[in-house]
Amino acid sequence: LTNRRTPVQSWQLMAATTNGYRTLKLDSEIAKVDVGGAFNYEQAIDRVSRLVQETRLYFSNSDSLLDAYYAKKEPDSSAVSFSINAQILAGVNPLMEVLNVPVNIASGAEVSSNLDFSATHLADLNIRADSISYEGQTYVNPSSSLLLAKFPDSTEVEMAGDINADTLLLGQNVKLEDVALSLDGKGSSIESFLFAQQKELDNRLQINLISTFFDDGRIDSNMDSISSYLVVNRDTFSVGRDNRFSFFNKRLEVENFALRHLDRSVLVYGAISPSPDDFLEAEFLKLELTPISEIFDIDHTILGQVNTSIIFSSLLDKPYVYGKGSILDFRIDGYQYGDIRFTTDWKDQTKELYLDAKVIQEGEATLNLLGYYRPENEASELAFRVLTQNPFPLAYITPLVDGQLYDLSGDVALESFTIQGHPNDPIISGTGHFENARFGIDYFKTEYSFNASIEFARDRITFPRIKLTDKYNRTADLYGVVKHSGLKEWQFNLELDRVRDFLIMDTQKEDNDLFYGKIYIKNGIASITGDLEKLDIQAYVMSGTNSI
Repeated sequence: LTNRRTPVQSWQLMAATTNGYRTLKLDSEIAKVDVGGAFNYEQAIDRVSRLVQETRLYFSNSDSLLDAYYAKKEPDSSAVSFSINAQILAGVNPLMEVLNVPVNIASGAEVSSNLDFSATHLADLNIRADSISYEGQTYVNPSSSLLLAKFPDSTEVEMAGDINADTLLLGQNVKLEDVALSLDGKGSSIESFLFAQQKELDNRLQINLISTFFDDGRIDSNMDSISSYLVVNRDTFSVGRDNRFSFFNKRLEVENFALRHLDRSVLVYGAISPSPDDFLEAEFLKLELTPISEIFDIDHTILGQVNTSIIFSSLLDKPYVYGKGSILDFRIDGYQYGDIRFTTDWKDQTKELYLDAKVIQEGEATLNLLGYYRPENEASELAFRVLTQNPFPLAYITPLVDGQLYDLSGDVALESFTIQGHPNDPIISGTGHFENARFGIDYFKTEYSFNASIEFARDRITFPRIKLTDKYNRTADLYGVVKHSGLKEWQFNLELDRVRDFLIMDTQKEDNDLFYGKIYIKNGIASITGDLEKLDIQAYVMSGTNSI
């Protein structure tokens, strides 16, 4: 707490002893704590320390350490029992900040423990809170209970417990519900059971892991292939048999782990350790992208088939992650882009994911996305350049303008084009060179063509003087600015002049029964302002002779 102000402004401690029963009360802004039982402080601290040490020794599976400890252990002189009840208050979070611990606990959380050191040593721990957050994870209505039991002279420890939460939020986009983890340990084995689901998406995860502890310190685990499974988008992926996880001397080895559904699979094999010579490889074969937009709450429907291999190394020290693969038949909201080939590389020192992705259409690369995704950078998660090895179709933007523009065609080449900001609020900058571009405006049912260079800068698209041509080959000049917020919430401020009997509306009664027909501007000027919900068009014009 050097050079920092502790958040504890006041506290009160009260202690009393009546007929051998001792009580201790602590009141502060951090917590209210009640301790009561038949104990003295030295005995209580000694018995709790012993239980912790004996539990750690038991799970270390070192016979030599266990024998040495119990050979020197003195018998308990008397029975000790006491209980602890605490209510966590608002002052705990400023204290966590001072201690640089990334935890936030909702005021009112309850912690209780009962400890009995007599013929059998028993200790339980119970926690309940409205919410607990830790490093981007938020548990809503979490509760947990843990029970440890052992005989004083026995090396074995029995344990059972569970952790539950109504909701677990992972970052801003992933939400798990009905999260439940249970543990049951006896002798040299522990069985753990994990369940979580996403109700609206009908996604579920269930894992039953059985772990065995050996005398040399090795831990071998197997995921039960009958009771373990993953349901994604109503497809059930089963766990393959004969899978094995072995942990020994800071090295985790994975053998024969597979998730399979029909011809789709995830295969994991290899080892993780501090040594850079060890690596873990994960292969994803024919996996569908369909669940991605649902699980991560993306505004667009993303389709495609993923085939990739990802290599992990030195995860316990300086993580290295490298991936290479493809996405076949990539689509956004039904628009087909072709295939995507990509490589990825995690930069642990800067906490950045390097990505080099190319869009391949009819055998030729069109767009190349090159740069970094930085999940811990609050200012800008995205830092990408977009290159065009060959001009790409204007129709690529169809998912972004669906319902506003239609029948997009022509080619676009990019110059000094970048994407920054955040996935749901991108900042796009650069110049787009449009050739033989065509588009239709859904509201007015009119189609135009043009050739021009258009500037993209942060929250706006700037149109220099562009000569638009209507379907009757008549022209008008368009210029001005369109503002937006992350390619949403469009605001128009455009001018139209040098008009030559130009078609600006061509609607039928079924499009708008209150206002429809053909409108031509023979000459004059017009302004287009407002948003897509309420466009304001003002004009000083002479209507064309063919207007209806």
